[in-house]
Amino acid sequence: MKLEQPLLYCASVTQRNGHPRWRRILIVGAALVVLLSIGGWFAYARLQPTEIGGSTTEEYIASTTTTTTTPTTTIAPIAMPWPTYGFDAGRTHWNPSLRHRPPYTQTWIFHALNLLEFPPVVADGRLFVANLRGHFFAVDATTGKRLWHKPTRHCSAASPAIADGIVYAAFMQKYPCAKGDFSGNGFVVAWDAATGRRIWSVETPALETSPLVVDGAVYVGGWDGTVFAFDAKTGASLWKTQTDAQITSSPTYADATQTGSTPAIVIGTNGGSVYSLDAKTGAVRWRAQSNDRLGSGREYFYATATVAYGRVFIGNTDG
Repeated sequence: MKLEQPLLYCASVTQRNGHPRWRRILIVGAALVVLLSIGGWFAYARLQPTEIGGSTTEEYIASTTTTTTTPTTTIAPIAMPWPTYGFDAGRTHWNPSLRHRPPYTQTWIFHALNLLEFPPVVADGRLFVANLRGHFFAVDATTGKRLWHKPTRHCSAASPAIADGIVYAAFMQKYPCAKGDFSGNGFVVAWDAATGRRIWSVETPALETSPLVVDGAVYVGGWDGTVFAFDAKTGASLWKTQTDAQITSSPTYADATQTGSTPAIVIGTNGGSVYSLDAKTGAVRWRAQSNDRLGSGREYFYATATVAYGRVFIGNTDG
């Protein structure tokens, strides 16, 4: 019987060119490490916000100024002023003179006929609000009775603002304002708050922005990416500044105590940028940006900024 001899195989660790195979493996591995490091650094850099300044160790600068008159105790709570979106020019959403707590009771109901996307404003015992279809109402703040009404035939997705007996409102293009249709012009208008008499009106690109009224100027931002400043009494153009993208947020005011220099207008864009503009000239003072998610683009600053304690606080649609 022939016995099978055990076979022993020995694989060569060298290649035909004489270089060890393990050396090639090490070279390929090192190259992969370098590529992964470069890719990781690139991803990290893309995820970081740009042009962000500030200090986590310095004390905040608290502002003691206000753009509205503090109501006296004789004013009924229902008629306490809330003259602009966010209450004041810094959009802080806080009225320090308003004290209330539950339980709440219904005082009156006013039917505005269509969707109310943004809240009303209140001043001088009157409430002002616009519905989506552009019907603008002045309502008695104590009784809910309609005082006057303006059918503008332009869509509205913003709060008005009131100052010195004048109510200011901004409008988008003509109704029906189909979703995704950014064509057509809007306008900004000034009405006498007591009578509804038109004082001035200026045609603009479509405006989805709550007007900011401070120091004799009216500020709005347009769908074409332009920030406008108008004279509050006449509607005359003071300046306009082009930003990087469509604007659907509203301008906020930063006074000298907040900026440490001259007042500024802060506004966000759909391009993921926040601009600080000189309030008098419109010159760009600084620009910050949201995160760019690995080249997928920057999300919107749809929300309106709040300015307080020497800081700008703003939310982005990236969460």
